Amino acid sequence: MSTDHTHSATVLSFQPAPFATAELLQNIEYARPGGSALALDAFVPAGTGPFPAVIIVHGGGFTGGDRRHAVAPLREALSDGDFVWFSIDYRVAPAHKPGDASEDVDAAVEFVRRHAEQFKVDSSRIGLLGESAGGYLVLMAASRLGGDRIQAVAAVGAPAQLWTLAPEIITHVEGVFGLQGEVALRAASPIIHVCESMPPVLLLHGSRDEHVPLVQAEALYKAMKARQQSCELHIIRDGGHSANEWAAMPASGGFPPVLRDWFTRRLATTSLSL
Repeated sequence: MSTDHTHSATVLSFQPAPFATAELLQNIEYARPGGSALALDAFVPAGTGPFPAVIIVHGGGFTGGDRRHAVAPLREALSDGDFVWFSIDYRVAPAHKPGDASEDVDAAVEFVRRHAEQFKVDSSRIGLLGESAGGYLVLMAASRLGGDRIQAVAAVGAPAQLWTLAPEIITHVEGVFGLQGEVALRAASPIIHVCESMPPVLLLHGSRDEHVPLVQAEALYKAMKARQQSCELHIIRDGGHSANEWAAMPASGGFPPVLRDWFTRRLATTSLSL
């Protein structure tokens, strides 16, 4: 993004007008749960739009991560197309539960819809993109919000069956979720929440993911197909757990164009043609 202009802001301080160049706007407050501000960065392409938008949700095991470095390859992948993207921070453990993070994802979606004109967003074309814990959050949002609020969801290395993860990962998940046992973990798993109202889903997963095995994505793919829901699975050959790892590989399986092309296809229909 070397040709982009970068700005910092705490509030929306710009007017809806064509940008001569792409703009990167940073430190924009999108919600204030419990009085603590949550921020996002926004990338707006040059031109009048309206453009489709993708909200990026970082990973970090529900305890860390950030909206910039943790998802840098995902931000870069979407910066090469005609997308507005938003990369958000959210509340994490131990001070908060994943349910709070889910509320923050919902708040980000509503923020984008509410400020669609300022960011040149077509509010009928909004997608979610999450990695690892962020992938879990966007998959749950797909079930919770449905295709009326979000039109496409992509998950990178996302856990889908919490109860089948490795024992040490299960222990971690039980701790951050405040849950205990298989029954509770099943109820909190994305695969259990597959439903007819979900938007199309893309699963990107490394074949050598040692944290969230590929079988997690394969199981979710089969579950969605069994419900006749739109789902695509793209496997990164020899890939590990994160897009940061994939970006360093000599042959990453081409995940940036796969991601861009899929969102382009799924968010192609403009509100003017509805």
